[in-house]
Amino acid sequence: MSMIKNEGPLSLWKGNGANVVRIMPFAAIELFTFELYKAQFAKVFKTFNTSNEFRSFFYLVAGGLAGMTASAMVCDREYLDYKSNCCRCTL
Repeated sequence: MSMIKNEGPLSLWKGNGANVVRIMPFAAIELFTFELYKAQFAKVFKTFNTSNEFRSFFYLVAGGLAGMTASAMVCDREYLDYKSNCCRCTL
């Protein structure tokens, strides 16, 4: 409570901008590719209107593929730090 008294209620969100900048591209790519994979599955398999079991399975697969696509397209700073510090070739 002393933080709110000393710095105001907006101080609770200090540093949140960096998280938003980091997460926003990942979320945008993930949502776009999820809809893209979902549409492709609907086109190829044409089973989205028949049963909920198939629909749930294809949503699960589309979500997994969307997550993998977003992870591959957005390279985190932590991963770059890890690769630069731990994986140096020594000859």
